[in-house]
Amino acid sequence: MFKRILVPLDGSALAEAALPAATALATHFGSTVLLLRIYTAPEAALSTAESEAHDEMLDHIRGHILDDCRAYVRDQTQSLIEAGIAAAPYVREGMGVAETIVAFVNEFECDTVVMSTHGRGGFSRLVFGSVADKVMRLTDVPVLLIRAAAGEA
Repeated sequence: MFKRILVPLDGSALAEAALPAATALATHFGSTVLLLRIYTAPEAALSTAESEAHDEMLDHIRGHILDDCRAYVRDQTQSLIEAGIAAAPYVREGMGVAETIVAFVNEFECDTVVMSTHGRGGFSRLVFGSVADKVMRLTDVPVLLIRAAAGEA
């Protein structure tokens, strides 16, 4: 039932709050936990000046971001492996976080997604949006949401 459990991470304590629940599921069902770190390429965030120096700078920044993302998800994966959980690290580039998560779910045939949420409601949710809400609406697999504790949000 739960062969592949996806846990999207963004480097925050909030996102990492989903790891204990994913670990418990993986232990109980003998699942593999797939840790996914999504990053946005710097060229998507910066203006599009056309020059060789600009392109080199963006490549340099992108390389550092990618290295940091890989190191982070590798460290988290290693912690799970040391706890006896089958785990694998992944890094993907994407502008739409929810859409990238759902594409990953489909590509790797994940059985469930375990992720944290701020638990925002009302106006705050309207203004800031909710990646978790989008994932739930866009995927057909179960999504287990872990509400952040006060200190994690």
